Amino acid sequence: MIKLYKSDLHMHSTFSDGILTPTELVIRAYKKGLAVASLTDHDTVDGLDEMIQAGKDRDIKIIPGIELSSYAEHEVHILGYGIKYKDESFIKALQKSKDCRYERNLELKKRLKEVGIDLDDVDFGEKNFGRVKIAKLMIERGYVSTIDEAFNKYLGREGIAYVMGNRLTPADAVKTIVDNGGVAVIAHPKKMFMTGELEDIIKELVPMGLGGLECYYPGHSLGEINIFTSLANKYNLLATGGTDYHGPEEKDIQCVLQDEVLEKLGLEL
Repeated sequence: MIKLYKSDLHMHSTFSDGILTPTELVIRAYKKGLAVASLTDHDTVDGLDEMIQAGKDRDIKIIPGIELSSYAEHEVHILGYGIKYKDESFIKALQKSKDCRYERNLELKKRLKEVGIDLDDVDFGEKNFGRVKIAKLMIERGYVSTIDEAFNKYLGREGIAYVMGNRLTPADAVKTIVDNGGVAVIAHPKKMFMTGELEDIIKELVPMGLGGLECYYPGHSLGEINIFTSLANKYNLLATGGTDYHGPEEKDIQCVLQDEVLEKLGLEL
């Protein structure tokens, strides 16, 4: 008999760029009636022990997760589920990614100063310091009004201070997760769909072991969800979903997943 579980498989904590601790995320999930949750912080697993323990305390099942940032023609984020997050080789791979991010941040700081945004007093080497935190600082100091403005004008790929950096390719990100025994899933695919690249990216990554596509996501219309689930079926991928929760400004979605899908993502039911 098929069982359904209200789930949120994409959320971020204070260990990356979210505003809630892992424990606070679980409390929020409990209040919303979730049965399953996953912490998918950017390029770090430091919050997973706390998340898993908090889940046990409130009878919410936790899938260990991560979100890896990778770059091809455009930025592609790859979610990893059911990862062996204490594996030594996996930790080393994450550290390499963090080192590359730190070098990118230093160059970004230099370019921002060149265009009149002085953040010399800020430690860009702070743990898990990324572009969202930089954008929030720019808002606090009056350089921009919104995060979208910060990315569109300065930090994003078309921004005047954008730095590519030496980052993982999507294939590298998928391989890192699959080699660890996890399931690799393309995150928030709408932008790639709008540029006409999504199916080509899927075709490239399926031979590397891609296992899923994030079909249920804030901002996806019903029509887009149908397109994404059809693509997932076409390439034998799991259809996953989550809110990408960072803070109270985020929109919620109703994501109800079958037990079979959750088990394939690494959940013990």
